[in-house]
Amino acid sequence: QEISIVPNPAMDGFSFNYPGNAGDAGLRVELRSATGQLVWEKVFTGPDTGTSRVDVDLSEVSKGIYFVTFVQSTESRTFKLSVLK
Repeated sequence: QEISIVPNPAMDGFSFNYPGNAGDAGLRVELRSATGQLVWEKVFTGPDTGTSRVDVDLSEVSKGIYFVTFVQSTESRTFKLSVLK
């Protein structure tokens, strides 16, 4: 299953699902501003099977354009996220 973020645009938070086979290193999620500043980062480790849903709180984040990057092993994927207030 592909990683995706919802809703986009977001208000106070977003959610994402990821497969449970994140491996020993887990799944690192980074939220960066449009200027590249790291705003938030966390590593998630899920169960060996199934899919995990994670909710990310954006209540302390200013409105604007952000980039959410998911890094797993040697692969990464970046999404553009609009935050509205």
